[in-house]
Amino acid sequence: MTLTTTTNKASYSGDGNTTTFAYAFKILDSSDLKVYIRSASGTETLKTITTHYTVTGVGSASGGNVVFTGGNIPTNTETVILQRVVPLTQTHDYVENDPFPAESHEQGLDRLTMHVQQLQEEVDRSIKASVTNTISSTEFTNDATDRANKLFAFDSSGNINIATTVGSNKGNWATATAYAERDIVKDTSTNNIFQCKTAHTSSGSQPLTTNTDSAKWDLLVDAESATTSATNSANSATASANSATASANSATQSATSATDSANSATASAGSATTASNHVTTASGHATDADEHKQTAQRWASLTGSTVTDVDTGVDSGEYSAKHYAQQTASTYDDFDDRYLGPKSSAPTQDNDGDSLQTGSLYWNTSNNNLYVWDGSSWVQGAFSSGGFLSTGNNLSDLTNPGTARTNLGLGTSAVLDVGTSANNIPQLDGNARLPAVDGSQLTGMASGGTINMTIGSGSSAVSVGDPITRETNGEAKKIEVSTTTTNHSLATTAGFASQSNPSNREWAYGTGADIGASNDGRYLYAFATTDTNNSQTWEWYYQSFVHDGSGGWTVGTPTQISSYKQWGGYGNGKRNDNIRVEYLESVNSGDGGTFMLHSIYGTGSYGGYGSSRYMHLITMTSTGAMTWEHTQHVGNMMLQDETDSIYTQNADICSFDYGISDISGNVAKFVAHSCYARTIPWVGHFGKQHLAEISITYDPNADTYTFTKLRNYADGSSPAHQNTVYGSSMCIIQDPDGNGTKTFCVFSSGGSTSTSGNMYMQRWVYNSSNAFTWQGSTTFISGLGYNNNGGWRVKAQSGKFCGFINMGTDTSGTNSSKEIKYITKGGSFGNIQSAVNNSSTHGNGIYGPAPSGKYDYFNDAYITLGDHPARKGQNNHISSYPISTSDNGSSITVGSPTNVNDASNNQPSKYNYMLTLGFAGAGWSNMGQTSLSGTNAGKANRWLYITTSSYEGNQDGYKHGVMELTTNVTATNKSLFFGFAQEAGSAGSSIKVMPNDAEGLETNVSSLTHDSAYYVADNGSLTTSAGTDNPIAGIAIGTGALRLPTKNVSGGGTDARVFCGSINILGNPTANFTLSLPITLNASDVRAYELNFYGFSSTQTASYPIRILPYNSGASVLLDGWRAQAFTMRGSSDKNINAVSYLSYYSPTYFETYNGQPQTDLLQTDQGTNSGGVTNARVIYQNNRQHSSWEHQSQARYGTSYYDFINEIGQAGGAEGDGSAVTNYADSFYIYSGGGNFQEGVAVLYAITV
Repeated sequence: MTLTTTTNKASYSGDGNTTTFAYAFKILDSSDLKVYIRSASGTETLKTITTHYTVTGVGSASGGNVVFTGGNIPTNTETVILQRVVPLTQTHDYVENDPFPAESHEQGLDRLTMHVQQLQEEVDRSIKASVTNTISSTEFTNDATDRANKLFAFDSSGNINIATTVGSNKGNWATATAYAERDIVKDTSTNNIFQCKTAHTSSGSQPLTTNTDSAKWDLLVDAESATTSATNSANSATASANSATASANSATQSATSATDSANSATASAGSATTASNHVTTASGHATDADEHKQTAQRWASLTGSTVTDVDTGVDSGEYSAKHYAQQTASTYDDFDDRYLGPKSSAPTQDNDGDSLQTGSLYWNTSNNNLYVWDGSSWVQGAFSSGGFLSTGNNLSDLTNPGTARTNLGLGTSAVLDVGTSANNIPQLDGNARLPAVDGSQLTGMASGGTINMTIGSGSSAVSVGDPITRETNGEAKKIEVSTTTTNHSLATTAGFASQSNPSNREWAYGTGADIGASNDGRYLYAFATTDTNNSQTWEWYYQSFVHDGSGGWTVGTPTQISSYKQWGGYGNGKRNDNIRVEYLESVNSGDGGTFMLHSIYGTGSYGGYGSSRYMHLITMTSTGAMTWEHTQHVGNMMLQDETDSIYTQNADICSFDYGISDISGNVAKFVAHSCYARTIPWVGHFGKQHLAEISITYDPNADTYTFTKLRNYADGSSPAHQNTVYGSSMCIIQDPDGNGTKTFCVFSSGGSTSTSGNMYMQRWVYNSSNAFTWQGSTTFISGLGYNNNGGWRVKAQSGKFCGFINMGTDTSGTNSSKEIKYITKGGSFGNIQSAVNNSSTHGNGIYGPAPSGKYDYFNDAYITLGDHPARKGQNNHISSYPISTSDNGSSITVGSPTNVNDASNNQPSKYNYMLTLGFAGAGWSNMGQTSLSGTNAGKANRWLYITTSSYEGNQDGYKHGVMELTTNVTATNKSLFFGFAQEAGSAGSSIKVMPNDAEGLETNVSSLTHDSAYYVADNGSLTTSAGTDNPIAGIAIGTGALRLPTKNVSGGGTDARVFCGSINILGNPTANFTLSLPITLNASDVRAYELNFYGFSSTQTASYPIRILPYNSGASVLLDGWRAQAFTMRGSSDKNINAVSYLSYYSPTYFETYNGQPQTDLLQTDQGTNSGGVTNARVIYQNNRQHSSWEHQSQARYGTSYYDFINEIGQAGGAEGDGSAVTNYADSFYIYSGGGNFQEGVAVLYAITV
């Protein structure tokens, strides 16, 4: 039997329950299997067979199991390692002339192979040189004494050597002391810290800077200078505080805050005084003092925003003294420009010499009249009463009544008499009926409740029973869906419009941006800028763009992502570029889908390499109004399963990117990659990668979003070379084989953080255990320069058959070139656009960012802004490269591009530092689609990108053009539904139509369900679904008739109530019943309900005898209940106010206790004709989705005396702090008895609709 696997080791995580762990390789003896347990702290323990475990499957090629004995089960913090270790001996002895022992011979070969595999496994864990490297000597002769406290290193020839000593902390420097190389001491005369660079015995005295051995020391910490700087900063802060205090005369509140900052600054000065004794914190005190100084300056003179404490980052919500002073001056100046005061003649300018504003006033001292400027002339603004009509004259003072009627548009009918004679106007009687007239003289009316209508041009042929419309010109058309198909071709810039940065913001090195687009013309633009007042503060913004379908745009105002920003810190500016905006079409489709984007917040510890990472969800209306729906700390989610405490600070994530992996209904999934950075003083920067798939679920009932982590991957405990402290970018190869198999590619920079390093490409795939399997790492760019480390130099993009990488450098690390490549699922690369050297002809010079490009899922093409990567939209270039595969993504074919440009309309010098491109086809929701259909599909046929004036310049506008896209724009005319055709016809024909308001029966229908509501669908068919905008057609009577809807005739006159239903209980005793809203009405359209009870009585007395529950779809919507107050008047004089909680129902019959009698005595059974007067009640229910309320009035007899009546008034609502009283609108009410049956009475339900 052969050995078919090279595996000789297996590893598992314990969970405290699992006892059996499999190994999938052959062993010759149970002792050949070594079992180790690794603790969370890294301690490894070799376990003993039979004592701790037993082994099965010895000799089996497929392996077997290790079964732990009781009391030795690995816990959830322990790792199990199973390793084959075969003794390095030869156990076979061949006897001369014996038959050839084939089986034992093969076992011997197996044993030798196992030896090789065993040694190979050890070699794989060893440090070794690559194939192309040579080390002339791997030996060293130093004995243990010589090696003690020395470093293992390489000499100048690259050979192994025992090098520099480790050194140690020797404390305070002393004379006549032997110091070894790398020893650290403190100079007590200056508090400076030094490191020995040449071994020697000390002499002389301090300070070491003037000591005879000064050349043998290196200065590590200049505490003396730090202390001086801290003191100077404190003095500056105090001076700034004094200035802030002086500003208090302009704004008392600003002055108070400034004084607080001054006190903080003084405290910092005190801290600075102690810096000499605490050298390691001296720099921190200096920083604190400077921050308090800055805060004091802000309280004094900051404008444009509220004051934020520089030290704590807390926004005070208040403005500075200068702000209030400017505000006061501005308010006065505005008033002075509006009211110009007394003038002898009409002014031509305002009091500042500026143009007059519409609405300005002045008092003319020559004629004592007030005048107002209407934009072109002065008009008198006040008049005397002369020439006006007097109300007391009842219009008798009109000069010409006929002319007045004409001017009012009344015509001659205004003077006609009411009546039924010739030239009279008929008037409805008190029952809203026409008076008796000669019906034979009526014209334009058809018999049978129908009217004659002409079928309009453009309508399809009409059949009997078709729903039809009434157009604005009075013609009829068949209700149907029309579709207009348009094949749009890729086109260059259709327009350019200017746009500037938000106030107090500027573009800077490393700025990032992206645009996500919906399928109906809505675009979300997100970008990061720096604060002009503090270049170390980065702010995130988002902005809406809405296309009208014809090249016109509605552009929103850039809105800051409130409270989410990034402060200074080494390298922060290079990690802002991986802003990515995605559109989730079906997630919260009721609000138009959901846009998602992420931002950075704050600065991590140990050098500021990291930040917290947040995901934001936003909805946008068709007009561009944006709603901030949800914010999630995804960085925290990615680290929540991290077991290594060093890598659990969620503010230390130095790079982050993500891509959409799936969307289905209200659930979307995305895969995010992050690198956690940790900086250890005097050692270096360490990173650890995490990969996680996270779902976003929208609950339409609660209107909430929930994030859930589905799978996770994390590096081992030791940092890997590909990890970065600057930036990374990722892409997803979505579906290269048509089976949804995905590959996740990450490009990340690593190596030196100050000179140069490499960029690596890594790949992952899903595995069956809800995790990821790492597929390996490839060096993508060698010698990547320091200025290229950030994400701004590379931008990965997802695609269907492959991924893409836009590069502001080439694969040799040359930052004067650009290129765009594709990546296959196997990790190979190919060119979309080959490397091209930057030049001034193409903008940006050598330090430009990555070129722009995105995948178009509609056309399976890659869209770039130019026919080569350095062009970046110059001369309005845009190109489309077809992408295909014939072997399930193993290789990629890049077709000939479609290139368009329009140099004649190019805006000069509109090059883009981070050219931000967006179009609908880039959205994951469109993968597998070849066209876009819908009512507003025609609005999504545009690409959009933002321009800047130079590679580090401010944004100055946006361009847009037509995308290659087939749109099927659908439209329905159902909103004009008027009635049903009673005759067939075509365009131009006259047919009879039964209008909805005819209150008749439409019998040209079939296969209906009795008593069901039917609506008109988009295509004119009848459906039982109301949808979002289907008009009501009527209620089915049997299977072949439809009762047409009518106007509100139930209430009659001016009554706004709509009758819902009633019940008469007399003769049919019942303990409960339900009254419901007619199915032709929606519960959400009912503002309130009125529920009336007439002459109710029960078969037995009971507490709260009438009880009510609001229902929706047959179930109670009661959640927290109501708190009520009832005012009762009983007998001839008693009055009481009572508080009660209705937690499981509501009752209009509280009837509080009287004379010690229990409540059950207060509502009697029928007392007979001698007493009379059972229960009557009127209840009003305010129909809200969450916070409903009640009010009621009720009366009842409780005895046979003349005065034994009780009257009650009550109201109820949800109590403060109780949350929602109900969970939905009510569409019915369930009424039940507090005891026994209702034996008589009538209940009626009305709805008051919106």
